[in-house]
Amino acid sequence: MLLIDATAENGVTTNSGSYLQQKITGIVPGVRYKISADVYIKSIAAHEATGSELNQSSKGPQINFRYFMYRKGESSHFASDMRVNIKKADVDADESINYNEWCTIEDYIVFPEEVDGFSVHFRLQGLGKVYFDNLSIKICDELTLETNEWFYYSDLTEGTATATLAPKKEDNYNSVQFILVDGNGTEVASSEVYDVKNPQESSDIEYELKSDGSRVLTWHFNPQVLSTKGTAYTLKAVLTRTNNTVKEWSETVYRFDRPTLMNAQGQIVINNQVFIPRLVYHVYSTQYADIAAAGFNVVQSNIAYNTSYTQMLDKAESAGIKVLFVLYRNYLSAADETNIAATQSTINEVKNHPATLGYMVMDEPTLHVTHRNDKCKNEMIHAYKIIRELDPNHPIFNVQAEYFYPEIKMVEKCSDVLMIDPYPMYNSKDAGYQSYAMEIAEKAAEGSTKPVLSILQTFATSNTITGNQKVFPTIDNYKNCYYRSLFAGAGGIGIYPFRDAETGGTNTPLSNYELWDGMLEFHGANGEASIFDYAFLTDKSKQICHYEGENVIAQTVRGTDGKIYLAVINATAYDKDKGTIYQQGTADISLSLTDILGENATGSYTATLKYGVDTNNNSDITVGSNDTLNLTMNFEQ
Repeated sequence: MLLIDATAENGVTTNSGSYLQQKITGIVPGVRYKISADVYIKSIAAHEATGSELNQSSKGPQINFRYFMYRKGESSHFASDMRVNIKKADVDADESINYNEWCTIEDYIVFPEEVDGFSVHFRLQGLGKVYFDNLSIKICDELTLETNEWFYYSDLTEGTATATLAPKKEDNYNSVQFILVDGNGTEVASSEVYDVKNPQESSDIEYELKSDGSRVLTWHFNPQVLSTKGTAYTLKAVLTRTNNTVKEWSETVYRFDRPTLMNAQGQIVINNQVFIPRLVYHVYSTQYADIAAAGFNVVQSNIAYNTSYTQMLDKAESAGIKVLFVLYRNYLSAADETNIAATQSTINEVKNHPATLGYMVMDEPTLHVTHRNDKCKNEMIHAYKIIRELDPNHPIFNVQAEYFYPEIKMVEKCSDVLMIDPYPMYNSKDAGYQSYAMEIAEKAAEGSTKPVLSILQTFATSNTITGNQKVFPTIDNYKNCYYRSLFAGAGGIGIYPFRDAETGGTNTPLSNYELWDGMLEFHGANGEASIFDYAFLTDKSKQICHYEGENVIAQTVRGTDGKIYLAVINATAYDKDKGTIYQQGTADISLSLTDILGENATGSYTATLKYGVDTNNNSDITVGSNDTLNLTMNFEQ
């Protein structure tokens, strides 16, 4: 039995352990685990002391499970996921959870491929006393079924269904079949019956036996068989033994037209022009001109509780700004039963205004919507249907916190545009964390033709990396994250936030700080960003070479003026254990022309420093076909 006890004495919290954990190794990816524990809640109350002992946000006091995930052979976790959140309001209202009584809390999770082990953290966020007992972690099903999408665009001709069979369960069955049925139960498509006891080459099903003993079967089907748009179909995976059904699992899938503002390549097209979104969070309408001057073109709406959105939209249109509409009132999703009427009303009011770009269902949904009873998944699916049925034109955007790694695919399935917000400095990481998060998101969106937007940190933060001082990212850190986002495949970028850049409730705008001056220069007319924006977001044929070395990332592109431009990133990293910078991050870098120019590495070149600083004070460097470009660069430069 484990006890978490948090009390407040003289306004200061004391804990005998607000976090307790158990680590498990040897995870089988792709199968469904059931994690359960008995909980006895003696008390739970709001944290009333001032200070930062507990981070009590609007979510209120709560009990939760949090998982930290590990790769094989690594001691530090690479991702985490907060799953079961029991708020004080739940304890007060939910008949299944009571004070002074034991109850069982359950969670279900499917770990992605690179996870080898994880630790469960039992957490009390708030004041009180809670007991945990009888932790159980086990594979709960013979089979786990996944589809690559829940909402298939009408122009798509291929969908996939993947069944992962748990190891050591093979005596329970001998064959698997995939079946698609309509709302009346009529079969519209099916795979062959595949004999997993005697696997053979198949033109219908891909089969793989994993080293951990699990078996993965993949069926490719044509979504065109979902002939009635907007109607639910059921995709089933059926386990059989000697032609008798043992068990079946199902996923509900739909076919909807792609939002009319998006083309088949996943680009947003407005007035026959590709629109590259550059999003800014938390902007007053009086600040639209400021963010437009820095090259940003999308804002997140405020929530109009008792007024119309029309005036805000008109101001945005005048400033050349588009608006993403926040539908998660009171930090409840657009499809929460208390929000559905407001969601419908907002969509009907704004859907025909030229400044409307799209909708946001929930902010970081797997953090703010509980996973209990699949509530998060069901609300995200319901919200997509509500929005798409009312407005066939504008895309749905959702941002997923990177560290909720196993659920990023769920968020992608309920979005037309996926966004990520890793905030490296906030999470005590170097800028490489931004590209790492982008790579995870790109993998989740692979094959979907959906763009991924990368949200960059523009707020002050305090942790061991900053010497516990509240500081902003430097312009080098910002540009580093920006370039890494593009190189990892971002279809656009955003910043969080503009207003209240110190996130302390002062509403002081980012334009009051030094970082903004650097951003104006970087994003402004004919600024540095425009060169690589064009090559990565508009015309990818302008990309020449990408190179990554021990402490360097380099990329060459051909500008619209015909010249070759080279971006070099100092990629030295923070010491993740000590929270310090390796050797202050300075790096001596040598780049061969072959690596950075490829087939263009012939003849002589003059390298002229256009942006940034070379600490060797080199401005013009003449290099030949066998020469190298030598630079000394500061941390994250």
